[in-house]
Amino acid sequence: MFKLLKLTVIIFLFASCKEREIASPPIEFDVRYTHAFLNCDNSVNPEMNCNEFVIFKENSKASLLLGGDDIIYNYDFHYKIGSIIQVGNCCSFKVVDRHTLVRTQDNSTWIIQPDSP
Repeated sequence: MFKLLKLTVIIFLFASCKEREIASPPIEFDVRYTHAFLNCDNSVNPEMNCNEFVIFKENSKASLLLGGDDIIYNYDFHYKIGSIIQVGNCCSFKVVDRHTLVRTQDNSTWIIQPDSP
């Protein structure tokens, strides 16, 4: 009887952990979450962007422009426990709500642009 109870508890624990790992936090797909740099002046170098952005696709792909660069990188992304989205090996975001993310590396806030595609 004790072995059966122990086995049931172990199965329940594994099943509940697996559920939490794959639960996806609510985000919007095919829209641009943007973080604007404060006091950014790109008049000397117009190739420098004054913002960075991420666009999540439903196929677990993300397009990412970081650090004012002019190259958009494509990564796979996946969900982690605690409403965290891991984008490739480069960064992760905490989902605040459907319209707001916080990048975990620097606590910057990323919001959906009103004119997002």
